[in-house]
Amino acid sequence: GRRLPIGVNLGSIGPAAGWWLVSARRLEAAGYDGVWCWDHFVSRGDRRTPVLETWTMLTAAAAQTERLRLGSFVLNVMNRHPAVLAKASVTLDEAVGGRLTLGVGAGWHDPEYQAFGLPLDNRLNRTEEGFAILRGLLDGERVTYPGRFWHTDDAVLLPPPARRIPLL
Repeated sequence: GRRLPIGVNLGSIGPAAGWWLVSARRLEAAGYDGVWCWDHFVSRGDRRTPVLETWTMLTAAAAQTERLRLGSFVLNVMNRHPAVLAKASVTLDEAVGGRLTLGVGAGWHDPEYQAFGLPLDNRLNRTEEGFAILRGLLDGERVTYPGRFWHTDDAVLLPPPARRIPLL
């Protein structure tokens, strides 16, 4: 029969980095397909709760695993410029031999936006524009996008993406 791929969202709110990485290695050893990490900068509850940064944890897990798929669940497109996110995604995916799945969304946690000075307005429009830039760059295109919120001028990723990174 076919094997059902199962991944685990370890989350990023509360755990220590060491625990997160040990858990990723244990999941790989147990035969799980992947690990996922939330993209938050502050806790959704007690603001004193530590929060791990997504890209850092996925990169560290990539260095300590061989087969485990890595994913963001989900990255808030307003936390990083979409062209920077595309570049980071292609770099990480190449470094890990095509094990990245990129989850991207509009975000929702207002205290996070306020604490880090991120824009609160027009989330869906910003996400739509960001996704257009992100998808174009991840598809290996040169992207000029004169959007209302995000801008690029003949942006291209070099080296180009080795594969079409799955978007969730």
